Amino acid sequence: ALAGDVLDMLKEDVGYFTAFDYPPVSSTLDIGGNLEVTPPTDEHPFGRVYYGSDESTDTRFTYIKREINEGFQRFFERQELQSPINLTTDWLIVGHVDELVTFVPQPDGGMKMLISSPALALKILRAEDASHPLNSRYRDAYGLLTVGQMLSRKYPALGLNAVELNMAVDEKLFGLDHSSPSDGSVKKIFMDALGLEESDIIEVPVFYQNFDFKAAQFSVIAQTPALVNLHCMERDMLVPRPFIPSIAADFEEAMKETNMKIHWIDDWQIYHVADGEIHCGSNSRRGFFDKKWWNN
Repeated sequence: ALAGDVLDMLKEDVGYFTAFDYPPVSSTLDIGGNLEVTPPTDEHPFGRVYYGSDESTDTRFTYIKREINEGFQRFFERQELQSPINLTTDWLIVGHVDELVTFVPQPDGGMKMLISSPALALKILRAEDASHPLNSRYRDAYGLLTVGQMLSRKYPALGLNAVELNMAVDEKLFGLDHSSPSDGSVKKIFMDALGLEESDIIEVPVFYQNFDFKAAQFSVIAQTPALVNLHCMERDMLVPRPFIPSIAADFEEAMKETNMKIHWIDDWQIYHVADGEIHCGSNSRRGFFDKKWWNN
């Protein structure tokens, strides 16, 4: 039986159904920000669904093997209309696609894709004096007092330092060349799937750490708040404040071309140190589609 509030919503051209039998216990990939949809394109007027489920193929590190529920995958493959895009996110401890990418609709009907960029974060941090003190939040959460300490942290079980770790993450996002992304990289997958041009993509600085610096498993999380994990509402965006002025300034400058208004949110205690950000803990009340997708 359906709950009363659901029954109240049923009317002509408004229905309710269950895509599959949901398991009693889901993995982290089945919830929250690991099931997203792109803005519409000419070929896909309702956008394309994307999620993280593919396994990493490199053998340099070990990863968390898991995939989004097969029921989700089968449903969107049957549905066809929003032809799913499957990304590799097993190198993230949480594994959600909203940690890596978000889309900002533009007034002309186009879009800007924001993608996390460890290389850009490294460039910004290296321009700082190594002795430059960090906000006390970084001391309390990670034991880091200065930018130099952030850049020099070691992950002995992985055989990497913080710079090498971030460049390994950067390679997963872009390949070895940002302007010519490698097949299988997040940027290349979206460029091919949505027909994006270089001008449609904006890099956003995010610096990563391994979830446990003593662990041999490659499982990273954003150390500076993941700016792409924001909440976009028409021309306004709620963005997690990074508490590093140079990173915030770079983001503000980059967002000028989107004509979006930035609202910085301090989500450090309630979400960031709990391995999430703004998008993880917010939602929007949305209207119905003008078009009836079931007629397509």
